[in-house]
Amino acid sequence: HYSKLLPVILQIGIIDIVFSIDSVFTAVGMTSEYWIMATAIIITIILMIVASEPLSKYIESKPTIKILALSFILLIGTLLVADGLHFHVPR
Repeated sequence: HYSKLLPVILQIGIIDIVFSIDSVFTAVGMTSEYWIMATAIIITIILMIVASEPLSKYIESKPTIKILALSFILLIGTLLVADGLHFHVPR
């Protein structure tokens, strides 16, 4: 059905935007200028506070997105543990 195509495209777009923002803040965190890092952290905290409630409601209402979100958390946690144990995982 074409009626289900638009929500899929929107979900992909939202996920791409979230990861793009994450990449920008990661790059900013690599700078040696502390004011840039502090500003990025403040902006990130404000965005998380504003977006947390609507995202929580959306994820709670969509079981598929909930599983996807939990999978990402598991993947990121596994990568962090591997990095902590000095195992390099290509990304």
